[in-house]
Amino acid sequence: MKKIISIQKIAFFLGLIAITVACEKEDDDSSSSNGGSSSSCLTYVDQDATGDVMGNDFTFVEGIIKEDPFDSTKYRITLYKDDVNNTCNSIVVEDYTIIFSVDKSTGKTEFEYGGTTLTFNDASVTNTVSADISTCGYVDIKTLDNTGVSGEVVAKGTESKIIGNFTANFCTPGEIISIGDGGGVLIAL
Repeated sequence: MKKIISIQKIAFFLGLIAITVACEKEDDDSSSSNGGSSSSCLTYVDQDATGDVMGNDFTFVEGIIKEDPFDSTKYRITLYKDDVNNTCNSIVVEDYTIIFSVDKSTGKTEFEYGGTTLTFNDASVTNTVSADISTCGYVDIKTLDNTGVSGEVVAKGTESKIIGNFTANFCTPGEIISIGDGGGVLIAL
């Protein structure tokens, strides 16, 4: 009798494990579909990139592209809500910025926690930078040439979101200069 109970218990637990694995696989499939024109995260809208950074309105005005200082195979793109005049030879402090890295090619990059992320930065308080990391979404680079890139972005953090189109220009057409970290501060090297 003990062997039958043990086999029944084992079968019961194996059944629970199989159900759990199937449910987790189903959840993984739905969360990885955040591309194209629709996302389980947000839905793409054909407009200038618009959203909010930690409760503050954000409408894209200018983008700057530089080589990622931590990975020379990628570009780091910073989106601004104000015109920064393609500033590369001085420091630009901007209250709200959106920063992400992409491969040096056209195509889609999915944002995921623990992988490639987009960072919403709030540097509105002196000597303080608050960041909200994207939990889902994507960036799709549509064009890339010696002046910069254009594409679409859909991303959502816990307190922030951005949806729409953007362009980002190299500081000097064709010249790649690294960008420093630090909540919307650009440092030309």
